Amino acid sequence: MDRDVDMANSGKRHAFLADYTVAVRRSDKTLVAADVDLYANAGYSHDLSEPVLNRGMMHMTNANFVRNVRVTGRLAKTNIESNTAFRGFGGPQGQAVAEAMFEHAACELKITREELEEANWAHGPHGEGNLTHYNHCLGDEVPSKDMWAKLMTDSEFHKRRIEVTEFNEQNQYVKRGIAAVPIRYGISFTATHLNQATALVSLQKDGSVQVCHVGVEMGQGLNTKVSQVVASELGIPVEAVHIAEANTSRAPNGVPTAASSGTDLNANAAVDACRQLKDAIKNYVDPSIINPQKRLASAATKAWFDRRCLSAVGFYRTPEITGADWSKKEVNTFNSVPFYYYTYGAAASEVEVDLLTGEARVVRVLPPDIRL
Repeated sequence: MDRDVDMANSGKRHAFLADYTVAVRRSDKTLVAADVDLYANAGYSHDLSEPVLNRGMMHMTNANFVRNVRVTGRLAKTNIESNTAFRGFGGPQGQAVAEAMFEHAACELKITREELEEANWAHGPHGEGNLTHYNHCLGDEVPSKDMWAKLMTDSEFHKRRIEVTEFNEQNQYVKRGIAAVPIRYGISFTATHLNQATALVSLQKDGSVQVCHVGVEMGQGLNTKVSQVVASELGIPVEAVHIAEANTSRAPNGVPTAASSGTDLNANAAVDACRQLKDAIKNYVDPSIINPQKRLASAATKAWFDRRCLSAVGFYRTPEITGADWSKKEVNTFNSVPFYYYTYGAAASEVEVDLLTGEARVVRVLPPDIRL
């Protein structure tokens, strides 16, 4: 199959359509309520469209706190290729809708979106601002406000906005724009049963270690991170740890390497196996041996001569999460714990567009401050 035919017929990121109503209190810029209808273009078949839509619905307020939220999600069956999983898995679409919604509201109030968001951060550790719209507590560490303040300072955002305005007044056909966007992203599969992993760790008599986990290395550094974790747990050089490619004959029943959880799942499974091995050889460790790998080799050799197993299967399941019960549709009944924790970020970008040719150029991005 030609590559162009392959690309035309392969599933793509889900396009989202949103219809929203948002209420803001003018006196203090408080986001009072949002009522959002989300439509995801599934294509001709179901595929992974439902969990993609679910994550989009859960990221509908991004890093902000909206006091009253109703989100209705629908999958649209259409006559195109079946859309499927892409990086972010629905989260970026939900967050893009949230930012567009806040931008629209800010324009009506004749303020900037950045001002509106600054007045409505989700925060911790206590109070209603610590709750998501699906009633999950964000916990003690919610750094959005501090991150935003640092971004505004480091990027000289307000100074650059003035410069952008001046540039646009002086140029008829080339225009610039600048924006800053925060992010809060939940880490875990929304399909709760996928939050598990196994790892086989084998200790050799020379003190080296072989690890086979269920994750797939695709350039994201998963094997390097698992190697570092195993080396730290066993107290040996990372060079002594060897990762075998994922193999269902050694580590069966793997889950997708996705949801930004590959390291969490596989490294913790490897840690569990390492601790089993440490327990198995603890009576054979000679503390007088200074070199850590030689000390491990000595203990492994003694355990082997004593007919002890030097392989262990580790298992990890993400704790605390309970998933979401999507059958709960009444007011204030949708209580869910779909994510183990959240990651946060903020970035500012300045772009330039040629109005005659449509050519677009990124002028500056922070962080880091890169000219492209």
